[in-house]
Amino acid sequence: MSDEDIEDVLRLRPPIDRFRSSRTLSVTDVASQAWCEMQTAFGLEHRRVRTAAMRAGARRHNELELELHKVHRINVVTAADVWAVRLLNVMFGLEELVQQGRTRELPVFGSLQSLRNLPRESPSDPLWAIGVIDLVEFGGTPPRPAIVDTKTRTVPSMPGFAQKRSSRLQVAIYKVLFDGLTSHDAVAWAPSMLAWHDVDPSTRQFSHDVADQLQRRDLQGCSLLEVMQVALQMFRALGPSGEELKVVYEHQSDRRLLGEDNWRFNKNHVVGDTSYFLEFWEGLRPPDVVLSGESWKCRMCQFREMCPHSPLEDMRQDTP
Repeated sequence: MSDEDIEDVLRLRPPIDRFRSSRTLSVTDVASQAWCEMQTAFGLEHRRVRTAAMRAGARRHNELELELHKVHRINVVTAADVWAVRLLNVMFGLEELVQQGRTRELPVFGSLQSLRNLPRESPSDPLWAIGVIDLVEFGGTPPRPAIVDTKTRTVPSMPGFAQKRSSRLQVAIYKVLFDGLTSHDAVAWAPSMLAWHDVDPSTRQFSHDVADQLQRRDLQGCSLLEVMQVALQMFRALGPSGEELKVVYEHQSDRRLLGEDNWRFNKNHVVGDTSYFLEFWEGLRPPDVVLSGESWKCRMCQFREMCPHSPLEDMRQDTP
């Protein structure tokens, strides 16, 4: 497919409408663009293979969560069930944070409007995001919730800037979503987000397992919106997270600490990067190609053979 064909497809039906019917992105959807947008685009069109490194990273997150609490499986049947369980996990996580000073695998969600910087003629429909924060713990003076992520590496060394960039963006967006949930504005957009997910905010119909969990919290008979309002009230009681962000890097094979990447949140940088990346989802531009100086990324990409813009192809052609 030529560049012109790609641009025509994007204009007719942008990726957000083709691949995300609820106009909801995962945080990793956006963060992955900081690595390679062509890989993101190919991953939408073709099933992306879950690598051994990805599976190992997921197992490590599960291990870390089990160090804090047990995980119970709840059967869900409807979209309303999914949202109810998400909100129950929020309540449990925030209680754990207050009582123990930390929690893991905390769901966050919200509007991306504050991170959009689109021209006047751009689409005005909302964009939503959903994610799960690896670790929230109290830190600083006075103590505030601190956002932390854990990454595993197959090599026993800290990553370079190109590899840190997507992780930094991921954690920064987590902070934006967390802080958005502590704002009174969340009460206004919450019904709209549920509606975009084809969920009736007023529903009181939940499957047996979910209804049982709601009853354990004295929320039996509550509507989904009322359950969300309880969760939002708990967020507001905590207040916004701290400005210091962190990614912890471990060696995958032996869990050895390799180091930490600490930085201070800069909203201007996050808005600049995220707004630009959202232009791709809105069909305002084609995906960017990887820089020639970062062609090493292509060697790890499952789509390198089908990518017309891989710098590796140019290097092969230049080889005598």
